Amino acid sequence: MKKKTRQKMKIAMAIFIIVIFIIGLIPTILYM
Repeated sequence: MKKKTRQKMKIAMAIFIIVIFIIGLIPTILYM
């Protein structure tokens, strides 16, 4: 159970970082 929850947390964190990265890139792409 603990290993599965850790994997889910890692996946959730990865998705969160990717979403923030995309949101950060959208304005730069629009201004270009």
